Amino acid sequence: MAFKADHGLGCEQMEKGKSNPTMVSPHSSVRMPSTQTRSVLLLVSDIQIFQDFAEWVTTSTETKGESILHVSLNGAISLDSEELPGILEVLNIADVRDCDNEMEMTKRTHDALSGMGKYDKILFDPLSPFSEMYLEDSAPVHILKDLIPLLEHRGSLGYFCLTLDSHTDETIARCKDLADVCVQVTYQDESLLVQALHARGIYTKDFFRPRTYRNWPTIGERAGLPSEFHPTIKTAVGVD
Repeated sequence: MAFKADHGLGCEQMEKGKSNPTMVSPHSSVRMPSTQTRSVLLLVSDIQIFQDFAEWVTTSTETKGESILHVSLNGAISLDSEELPGILEVLNIADVRDCDNEMEMTKRTHDALSGMGKYDKILFDPLSPFSEMYLEDSAPVHILKDLIPLLEHRGSLGYFCLTLDSHTDETIARCKDLADVCVQVTYQDESLLVQALHARGIYTKDFFRPRTYRNWPTIGERAGLPSEFHPTIKTAVGVD
């Protein structure tokens, strides 16, 4: 079923069609990232947004014939690997909840991932609960610093999430700068308000303009997205 994007924020209608995510139109003033996106950070107002995202990106992964690993760290979201055998695998690292700090937690995560095979995408549980668990607001900063290089080494695309009201502005800003792509997603009435906050190598104003969509699958539709939007956000979330 096709979904139609809500262009209430004045988003121009663009032509549909397949685009090479590594190419830029000669008429575009956007400088695209020179390296492949390996880390995507979602800043959400409600954890349900990330749960819906996880379900959607997993389905998208299936249609592309790729593999995805859900690293379950705190049980904040739930995915059923039995529904997608051979596509989705869940790695439950329950003992991280017994760690004394985020450094010990990331070490256990590293050790657990070292025994896993190659995955196109790795989806991590939201990191915000670790701030309360370790009594340190900046815990996600240290976790991202440790895990993002691991993704680059493995050649996987990783998804992370923070809830906006759980952290100081400083922690949010530091996490945003660590990721290749950072997108803020909040509810607006019955729609999603999506705004790119950071994408390595992109500086155009139009790219960072907020847009509304009915739901996650709507972002998979090419209608209404400027050409420079989909090589970063859409490829990053796995719908290109």
